[in-house]
Amino acid sequence: MSQVAEQSTLASAFEAFKGLPAFKASGLGPAREAAFRRFLAAGFPTTRQEEWRHTNIHPIASTEFKLPS
Repeated sequence: MSQVAEQSTLASAFEAFKGLPAFKASGLGPAREAAFRRFLAAGFPTTRQEEWRHTNIHPIASTEFKLPS
């Protein structure tokens, strides 16, 4: 799956999460939205970034995240 498709899948899950009361719990709604916008702009880290040089993020990036029922 490409990074664009992975981000699209995560964006769909995030939109679903925004509709739940837990999203705004403890006043964290705006912080969560800002963090997700930063993620969408930056994308997943790559091994070309020094801090992630030795980290394979493919298992995380390819995980299908779902909200619990």
